[in-house]
Amino acid sequence: MRAIQLQETMSKILVVEDDPLTLSSVKDLLEAENFQVIGAEDGEIALEIIEENAFDLIVCDLFLPKVNGYEILSSMRKNIDTAKIPFIVLSGRNKRRDVALGMEIGVSDYITKPFLNEELINSIQEQLKKKQFLENCYQKLDSNLDQTKTPTLPKAPQKKNPLYYDHDTNLANQFYLREQFDRIVSNYVTERIKLGSSGVKKKAASIAVCCISLGSSEDFINDLDQEQINSILKSASQRLNNRLGNKSKIMRLEEGYLVMILPYITQFNRALQLVKTAQESLVQPFTVKSQTLYLKPRIGISFYPQHGQEIAVLLERAKQALEKAQQNSEDFYEVYRPHLSYSVKYKSLALVDDLRNALNNQELEIHYQPQVDLLTGKVTIGEALIVWHHPQRGYIPSATFMPIAEDIGLIKSIETWFLFTICRQLRHWHKLGFKQLKLAFNLTGHRFSAANLNPLIATIINQTHLKPESLIVELDESLLFRDGKVLMDEICDLKSLGIQVALDNFGRGYSSLSYLQQFPINILKVDLYYLANIVGEKNMPVALRYIFKTAFRAKIKVTAVNVATKEQLNFLRQHQVESAQGDFLSLRLLPNEFEELLQGKSDWLATLFSFPPM
Repeated sequence: MRAIQLQETMSKILVVEDDPLTLSSVKDLLEAENFQVIGAEDGEIALEIIEENAFDLIVCDLFLPKVNGYEILSSMRKNIDTAKIPFIVLSGRNKRRDVALGMEIGVSDYITKPFLNEELINSIQEQLKKKQFLENCYQKLDSNLDQTKTPTLPKAPQKKNPLYYDHDTNLANQFYLREQFDRIVSNYVTERIKLGSSGVKKKAASIAVCCISLGSSEDFINDLDQEQINSILKSASQRLNNRLGNKSKIMRLEEGYLVMILPYITQFNRALQLVKTAQESLVQPFTVKSQTLYLKPRIGISFYPQHGQEIAVLLERAKQALEKAQQNSEDFYEVYRPHLSYSVKYKSLALVDDLRNALNNQELEIHYQPQVDLLTGKVTIGEALIVWHHPQRGYIPSATFMPIAEDIGLIKSIETWFLFTICRQLRHWHKLGFKQLKLAFNLTGHRFSAANLNPLIATIINQTHLKPESLIVELDESLLFRDGKVLMDEICDLKSLGIQVALDNFGRGYSSLSYLQQFPINILKVDLYYLANIVGEKNMPVALRYIFKTAFRAKIKVTAVNVATKEQLNFLRQHQVESAQGDFLSLRLLPNEFEELLQGKSDWLATLFSFPPM
């Protein structure tokens, strides 16, 4: 059946329903509300129509002839052109497992038959409003970006993508891990859908994520040179592929570590058999440069979906299990178990007690590291960083004490003080004449929730008489792997205040550019240090060019962080990257030192940028 071509007028909605009376009723209802509607009576026809037409929203029954509703949605989510279309389910069943499965693969709303007309209309209007708002978020550009002409770039073949392969070993790396995991999960969900619709009772499968250490860090890293390590990693990967077959996915994680994904595990004992097979293949001797080496592999294991639904979470938990396996002299593997309480987790309980008094004793300080415009050499943004100046232990970074603050209930007080302080400081600098200066700040993943954050920021902005566009909220890349729908709402809530949103630490986690483009961020902060560890120093320029071009095409600004050498700075300037941050440009500064930099009393940046890129 040829799909009908729709006119580009009002909102276009596809209704998929196998009951003719219900289909006719819903079409009449929506047309009366001035929507343009087309109907389909089975899933196969619906997929054809979706392929040939652009829709603003889809209303779909679950149990359809030929192709069911979940299969339609799964197919849409795999296609970049249809992945973001709101999808409302109409179903006569409201079993918890049906609703949970729908939410897992991206259902926008779930309405049970019989339904009220008002209920369906309200849901459609809410989803269309949200879709329009997200589109506005993507289209809203900074004035500087508006003036940048973006070239049309061809899509690079995946095999040639420099981000996905380690330069020294040619093994797939942690960026590729994200792509592979998404494919496996998509197939896993599709299989669950087929089993559910067929009525077959079969135990649900799992996906095992294994973090493999080829030896202790002391034995494996310190006693071998880089060429030996690379040779062993390649040989180990080949052995695992030969023993476990093509269904398993083997990738390089970091020095001396591999990650292995084992899909479709239906029994726990089967997973352990495969892990034992992997270990047996790795304990056999390796010959490198005529030297025979014996490894002591250890394996940490986590399972999807029992231990998490995102690769970053699962891999972190596999690493935690690996740490226990490395401490266990009797066995070579450990399966993830939840952490102990913070009182056991933190080695020094005295640090916990000291933190309770740190705010009152004015031991917490805020340092500012400048982000420099690479065209003008001027400071345009300062990143505000909180540190603890402990009277006996010296400076303690936020990564150490903020998780403790979260556990003991101090996080809200500290972050409220932090936001008030930096906003007052920025207002002071604006009064001195630096009105274009912006401040960026990073929120802990523990407490990021726009429902609580927005009222606080709005109150502080009002009390300090600060313009909201002067603030940039930096979100850690790891947040992308939580509930994507919730995160999308929270980002847009922040942007509705006029605040820009930056994604921090790209290169440390496991996201790909195609994944992060689903979120309406303004700025991408690329960590050069971690990126070099993933793709290798030799391959980093190629990988950076790919990132820059992809980000510009997606209308996302790029800031390079951890700039450490003049060569890196020259490369960034040559490729017209807008801004950079790092110790080579400037260390973290106290407020008065940062102010001297703004006033030109420190001539370091002027000297640095007085020479053209080499």
